Amino acid sequence: TNGLVVYLSSDTAVFGDMKTLISDYHKARLAVINLGPNPGLFQSGAYAINDLLKPASVIFTHVNEAATEGGKLKANTQTAALMKQIKAPAYLAISQRTMEFDGRGKCVSGCRNRDREANAAGAAAINRKRLAPRARSFPASRAYRYA
Repeated sequence: TNGLVVYLSSDTAVFGDMKTLISDYHKARLAVINLGPNPGLFQSGAYAINDLLKPASVIFTHVNEAATEGGKLKANTQTAALMKQIKAPAYLAISQRTMEFDGRGKCVSGCRNRDREANAAGAAAINRKRLAPRARSFPASRAYRYA
């Protein structure tokens, strides 16, 4: 693969060692944040993502509200409010949409940045390998290095 390190939050909320373990040690460049049944992430999520994790990109999953309509983010949702606070490009996991990221955590295909197309015309020239979808199970709250 392209060396991308991804943090999958699963059902884990904000914790004190996020910066040390995920950002500093594992150097995760893409954060996949499950908002799910953890309403605290709507309040503390921006701090955790911006100041502790510091990823190049973020994907929000299981937002636990009707945050989209026709595949587009609704403006008056908690998810939209949180996404506005995130410094890195933030994307929603949308059914039937495949997103590709390079080894630095930058989206190179299939992403919409804050519900707009994120990538410039030259993005295709970035040296990358596609992260092929695979059936895998990952333990909760781990950063993974794909090599």
